Amino acid sequence: MKQEVLPSGEIERYVQKLFDLRVQVKWATRIIKGILEADSPRISDIGRAMGGSVQANTRAVYRFLHSTDPREALKLLYREEAEYVIGDVTEMERPQAKNTEYVGLLKDGETRGYDLLLLATPYRGRGIPFQLVSYSSKTIADEVSSRNQEHWRAWSEVAAFLEGTALLLDREFCCEEDLEAMQSLKVQGVVRLNIGLNPTLTFEKGDSSRSVSLALQPGERRSYQGVWYKGQIRLNVAGYWDAAFREPLWVITFMEDPQQALQLYLKRMNIEEHFRDLKNLLHLDRLMNKSRQNMEKLVALVCIAYAIGLLVGEKLRDRAYRGRGKKMGKLFGAIRTA
Repeated sequence: MKQEVLPSGEIERYVQKLFDLRVQVKWATRIIKGILEADSPRISDIGRAMGGSVQANTRAVYRFLHSTDPREALKLLYREEAEYVIGDVTEMERPQAKNTEYVGLLKDGETRGYDLLLLATPYRGRGIPFQLVSYSSKTIADEVSSRNQEHWRAWSEVAAFLEGTALLLDREFCCEEDLEAMQSLKVQGVVRLNIGLNPTLTFEKGDSSRSVSLALQPGERRSYQGVWYKGQIRLNVAGYWDAAFREPLWVITFMEDPQQALQLYLKRMNIEEHFRDLKNLLHLDRLMNKSRQNMEKLVALVCIAYAIGLLVGEKLRDRAYRGRGKKMGKLFGAIRTA
């Protein structure tokens, strides 16, 4: 077994805020500790890292997933003081999963896998997840749904959290259906425009003779209010060409101040993607489960483990730097009096 990553007591302090029953707290603490020490979301690896009988631990993990829904606990990680929320979709490849109920084909039409949409709040250069939705070409076909409807489901389940808070999304969300869903839910979406698709923005509804120019010079900023996206959706738009960018950055938004929306999106670009952390640190891409529901529950547990590891790690670092600061202060004081 690996050396202990975090003491159980540190983990349990956070787990107690997420789960109600004592038995849930007990097993959630053990499983989350196992995830962190195994560096893996696979149940067999978690069971091995928990110590004792691997088979007994594996059965305990499955019982926990059957009796508890970590997806609801995950929502409690939402930070009310957050300036904005980040939305990310990542393709999870499962090339060998030919008979798994939730695995379909990815956008290339060849690779097997599914999509995972996470919503997260920023925290010290990273994101703390609080909502997840999975879908694939297969689940969409089976449920007579669509990617846009799955996105709507993700936002509607946490609409109360998003009230008055900007939701920052990448270019794949700038289709009419996603924008209409945000508008109907009164979500203050900020979406990066896909300039490569030559999007149409006009000053008057249905009047293509007066289009908004998206041409900018390096260093230039520009914004418009009350324009029409593809002649259907009224919104605001802002653009900026930073010297470090290869092309101008344009965002469309339902926020009243498009320049503020642009500034928020620029902040998003400076944040280390939490999905990269989840994939690299806890190897989320290795997660295997034949049940979609259990897969989502396990992903939620991995997200909770990641968040607790991040929060405790930053707390310990703050303590270390405070102690170091006191020592340095005494050193400089001694130098001044010498």
